[in-house]
Amino acid sequence: MDSTPTIVHCIQQACRDLGFKEPDDSLASSVIGLGIHDSLRRAVPWIEPTHFPKLTDRFRYHYLAKDHDDVEQLSQWLKENLTAQT
Repeated sequence: MDSTPTIVHCIQQACRDLGFKEPDDSLASSVIGLGIHDSLRRAVPWIEPTHFPKLTDRFRYHYLAKDHDDVEQLSQWLKENLTAQT
């Protein structure tokens, strides 16, 4: 399963939740492969850094709420991003 559309949607939804301008599909998809913090900083550079913890939380909420058929892919994503935080 290609997770790019899901990630793009979750970045955009997280921005909408917090009332921020959302990135277009091209910008949001350009960060695929980066860790969550780097991805959000690059996808929405106009947001003040103090807002990134809330944005990260909203992204995770939407990403984890998605119905994923491929449990292995979700496990890999979590492993990569949790490892990047430590």
